[in-house]
This record gives sequence, C-alpha cells and structure tokens, in this order.
Amino acid sequence: MDTLKIETFIGEENLNAFPDLVIESYPISNPLAIEKAQKILEENEGDYLCGFVSLIYNGVMIFGEEQITESLLDTWWDLIYIFNSHYDGSRHRIVFLDNHPYKKISWPKFKI
Repeated sequence: MDTLKIETFIGEENLNAFPDLVIESYPISNPLAIEKAQKILEENEGDYLCGFVSLIYNGVMIFGEEQITESLLDTWWDLIYIFNSHYDGSRHRIVFLDNHPYKKISWPKFKI
C-alpha cells in the first residue's frame, strides 16, 4: 500500500550559522510555530511566511528542509493545485521561493 505523509514547518534559516545551513523550525502542530509565524510575518510586513513542507512517499523523502521557501503560501498553492486536479502522473511545477537550487522543481512522477 502506498503511503504519503505531508507536514508543514514554520521556520527560517539562521544566517549567523553561515556557511552551514541551520534552520530553526517548528511543525505547525507545535504551539511555538504560531509565535514563530507571527514574528516572521511581522518582519516581512505580512508578505512572506518562511518554512518548508516535508513530503515523504513510501518512506522516501521527496522534499523537506532543503527546500525551505520564503513563501509557504506559494508552495502550498502549487501542492493544492496538484491535489485538486486529481494528480494523473504528469509533471507539475512547485515553487520554493528564494531557494535558488530548488526555485522551481517538478512534482515527481509517481501515483498518489
């Protein structure tokens, strides 16, 4: 049986940890995520909410912390489009805003 696990994390890169990538993040089920989200939204004048979506398919990480985005809403917009269009195995673009290596990737070809 195929399994799909999706979890959203609120967080941002710790720029003081350069050159290492250190992300302080909380799953949205954690009450600290609310405080973190409010802080990030205040810093960005309500325009951007940083974080990442973890997607695990049959125990294999498809994307996660490395695909941190400056706009979780854009990333979720793409995911919702895929899920609402009754995914048929074709490729779809997913945006991870301001994450150069992963700025735009395609939804993998697997059946959900």
